[in-house]
Amino acid sequence: MGVGANPAIWFAVAAFLIVIRFFIDLGKETKMKTSNLVKSGLSLATTAFAETLWAIATNVVAGFVTLSIH
Repeated sequence: MGVGANPAIWFAVAAFLIVIRFFIDLGKETKMKTSNLVKSGLSLATTAFAETLWAIATNVVAGFVTLSIH
């Protein structure tokens, strides 16, 4: 039993990451009347950070799924 021994767990993690991506995309919807530039800049930075972590996590999960299938 090595890393990625159970593909069902990694597919479940991938499904969880899909749900997280849905919430990230919901957070990207900005209101046009935002007057506070600091708050909107912080929101954009937080969203970019979350997207970066999401991309890294999906690549790791894809690698583990590949290991578990082969």
